[in-house]
Amino acid sequence: MRAALLLSRTCWRCTGESVRPQILRHVQYSIHSGRTAKSFSILRNARHTFRRPPSPVKGGTALLALLSPAAFVSIAEDDDDLNGKTHEAQMLEMSRQELEEARIPERLQNSQKWRRGLWRFLDKWIVEPIATGVRFLHLVVIFVPVLVTIPVIWFGEREADRDNERSGTLWWYGFLVSSMERAGAAFIKLGQWAASRTDIFPTEMCAVMSSLHSNAPAHSLKVTKETLEKAFGRPFDQIFDEFHEHPLGVGAIAQVYKAKLKPDMTILDNGEDQSPQTLRQRAQRTVDPLLKSTPQRIPSSYVAIKVLHPKIERVVRRDLRIMSFFA
Repeated sequence: MRAALLLSRTCWRCTGESVRPQILRHVQYSIHSGRTAKSFSILRNARHTFRRPPSPVKGGTALLALLSPAAFVSIAEDDDDLNGKTHEAQMLEMSRQELEEARIPERLQNSQKWRRGLWRFLDKWIVEPIATGVRFLHLVVIFVPVLVTIPVIWFGEREADRDNERSGTLWWYGFLVSSMERAGAAFIKLGQWAASRTDIFPTEMCAVMSSLHSNAPAHSLKVTKETLEKAFGRPFDQIFDEFHEHPLGVGAIAQVYKAKLKPDMTILDNGEDQSPQTLRQRAQRTVDPLLKSTPQRIPSSYVAIKVLHPKIERVVRRDLRIMSFFA
C-alpha cells in the first residue's frame, strides 16, 4: 500500500502544472452539478489525460527495441522467399539445376522433353549407382593396403629431428599421402584440411600431408587442348598465339596455364558506351569530367586459363556419396 502511495505521489509531482487545474476543475464541476461519485472516475480521466502519444509507426519503436539479432535474421529469411528459402539456398538450387542441365549430352540438348527425362532417369537410377559401386571398388583397392600396413608404425628407429617418430611411421605417412593423391580430388582436399590441423593429428603427419597443397597430380596436355577446343568451339591453334604447355599451378580440382589470345578473341574497350541507363551510371558520367583524366587502359591479351580435371564433378560427387554412407 505504501509503495502504491509513493508511486502515485511521484507521478503527481512529475506532471506539468497545467494539468492539475484541469483535473481540479473537472472534479469541482462534477460536484457542483450534482453528479454522484459513480458518474465520474478520476482514474479514468487521469488515464485519458496521461495517455501515451501514438508512435509514427504502429508498434515500430517497441518492436525494434525488443528484437534480437536472431529475430532480424529470422525476418530476413522470411522476407527472402515465401517458401522460406534464403538467397543462398536459391543460388544453390539454381547451381544444381545448371549442373543437371550441363550433364545432358549435346545430342539431347534440343531434343524432346520426354527424351531428356528418360536420360535423367537412367543416369540417376542406373548409371550413377553402378558407377558409384565401381568407384567404391577402386577406393578399396587403393586404401586396403594402407590399412593392412598400419602395424609398420611400431617398427624402426626413432628419429630425433622428425618429432621423435619411428622410421616405419614416417614411411606409412608417405604411403598414406601417395594413396590419397591416387584417390582423387575429394581425398586430396581432405588431406589438405588434415595438414592444417596440428591440434588433432601428429605434427610430422601434417608436415608430410602439406605436400598435397603443391604436388597434386596434373592431367595431360592432350586433355587440356580437347577441353579448350570444346569450350571455345574452334581448333586450338585458332584460339591462342602463345600457350605455355607447362601449367603455372596444379590443384585438386583444376590446373592453370598462361596463354596469349589471338586478336580476334580479345574485346577492346573503344569508349563507345551507350547512354547511361541507371542513376549510378548517369552520376558517374557527370562526375568523370570533373576528375583528373587518366590514361586509357588497354586490356592485355595475356590471360590465365583454368582447366578442370576431366570428369572431376562426377568423381567428387560419387566420392562424397561414399563418404556420407560410411560417416
